Amino acid sequence: MKTRTTLYVKNGALYLRHLNLTADLPLAVVFRAMNVESDQEIVEYVGSDLLDEIAPTLQAGKEAKVSIPGRDEELVVTTRMLARVYIGTRIRHIGENGPENGNAAEAWSSKFFDGIAVVDKFLLSSVELGYDVTYDEALNNESICTLHKAVMLGLMARKLLLALHKDKSLVDDRDNFGLKRLELSGYLISQLFEDRFRGMNSMLQRRADEMLKRRNTTQKFQMEALLKSVHSYITHGMEQALATGNWTTSSSSSSSSSSSSSSSSSSSSSSSSSSAAGRAGRIGVTQLLTRLSYISALGHLTKIAASVDKTRKTSGPRAIHGSHWSMCGLDKNLSLTTIVTFTQMSSAVLQQLCFCLGVQSFKYVHHHDPRSTYTVWLNGLCFGYCRDGPALAQSLRLLRRKQKISPYVSVTVNNCAPDYPWKYVEIHTDTGRMCRPLLIVDSRTHRPLLTQEHIRRIKDRSMTFEDLLRAGIVEYLDPSEETNSYITNK
Repeated sequence: MKTRTTLYVKNGALYLRHLNLTADLPLAVVFRAMNVESDQEIVEYVGSDLLDEIAPTLQAGKEAKVSIPGRDEELVVTTRMLARVYIGTRIRHIGENGPENGNAAEAWSSKFFDGIAVVDKFLLSSVELGYDVTYDEALNNESICTLHKAVMLGLMARKLLLALHKDKSLVDDRDNFGLKRLELSGYLISQLFEDRFRGMNSMLQRRADEMLKRRNTTQKFQMEALLKSVHSYITHGMEQALATGNWTTSSSSSSSSSSSSSSSSSSSSSSSSSSAAGRAGRIGVTQLLTRLSYISALGHLTKIAASVDKTRKTSGPRAIHGSHWSMCGLDKNLSLTTIVTFTQMSSAVLQQLCFCLGVQSFKYVHHHDPRSTYTVWLNGLCFGYCRDGPALAQSLRLLRRKQKISPYVSVTVNNCAPDYPWKYVEIHTDTGRMCRPLLIVDSRTHRPLLTQEHIRRIKDRSMTFEDLLRAGIVEYLDPSEETNSYITNK
């Protein structure tokens, strides 16, 4: 994707890479562009326990220089303004603000505005304002807008340095099903509709420009006739995709976070992808449902098609993984009790609930001691810190069992040593996660809460499975939360 932000290590120093930039940026310069100017503040955002590892990055930032009008020598990038000018000189496209041509002062001002556009729009574009920050506060205080990005950038740098120098287990396992998201039929159709709608708008604009540019025309410009000429563009494209199974969308609208797809009630989905000329194509998304028997139809509906091409020699995505246990089989068929989640709870509501349970927002605490606090993540974005991560996770799980929050909310905490350098609490409410039901065991008696009376009532149809969920006897866990649980088979 064009908005992807990458950190990498070169000669011991951290650099940032982005497709909208012509050159890689020293991480210290990016921090200063986000209003984190001093070296001490940069170290606090990454972690004071990694001072030796972050020292080459600070030195690389001091080697970055920028020229200003009226001075012959170049200045070292030490302030926010100079850092944004430094970034503006390396932008791939001219920004919306500032002139393209002019005197030296105007060109310098243009580079400054281009640097602001890069920091605000392109770098870490998925990181938005926290739900506890109002737009009035953001307009009156620019530092709040870049605060969350600076915190996220510091956490990215910290995890990279820890995985490189101290704990190699922090490297994410790409084959772990807890990190994968399934694309359901609704998402695939919405993705196709979005692409066709954008294409229709481009076609309308192009045809309208051609008609308006004709000087010697006696016909009056009629928008209704122009709309009728493209009225079947969306319908024809969607019908053709459903009939042939070829899902062709622009690469900008296709998502790269989802790694596999799940079948719908009338068709099974596949995501064998290929890209050419800015188009991302998938073959065999829609298929005829096999109805030779009830079992064959059920197996076809629960089949998952991975996005990895079968002709490639990558054994990792095709090999069995520990997170597949009880979720899907060797042929990537979902188990009968597995469900695929969809968004049921607002992230803003859950974030405010976490604040009530003791989580401290970035708005009040900019940096923390990573050895004594836990970072709290919601759907991949960090929004605060807490002192007692296991207590926060236990409180959220109790609320989930009492049906105060969605039963498909996943809460994961790494139960590690007190001085472990990477502590976190992960909360997931997003769509596409696989969950399976498990019986809850009483911590005092060490026996399941499900009794013979419950089984008898289920057989008599006086109790349903949803009643067991509401009673806190059964709960859904995804592969990530299963790593925090003791699961036994009887």
